[in-house]
Amino acid sequence: GENVTRFYAGSTNSDFHTLFSIADNGEITSLDTLPIGGIYSTSVFATNSQDTIQSVVTIEIVFAFDSVPQFSTENYYIQLSEALPIGTTFLTVTAVDNDVIDQGVAISYLISSGDDLSLFYIESQTGRISIFQT
Repeated sequence: GENVTRFYAGSTNSDFHTLFSIADNGEITSLDTLPIGGIYSTSVFATNSQDTIQSVVTIEIVFAFDSVPQFSTENYYIQLSEALPIGTTFLTVTAVDNDVIDQGVAISYLISSGDDLSLFYIESQTGRISIFQT
């Protein structure tokens, strides 16, 4: 006789079978869009012509941060008067990120280059840019 290992899933969690399939070679494939936060488990059995073994497979669906933030304007250009007092807000930059919309994670702003003299300050949570020093 043929000594081939085959895999199949038991019925530990009925939702498992509506969302996943398991092939004879043990590969588990999703059958539909997976709901974030779901935890699915099933008993998986491997059998050959002589023995059967069991293992529990648990799959937790977590959010994939796969979206890149995008500024609402690609480039900002503004002319300022040299007489603006320290603390004056002169621009608010905004960005959107679909991951933030889906999961409520905040976008943070920072000035990473181009302000070697530290003339400007950006509020990390709002994107408001103001005069820091003159």
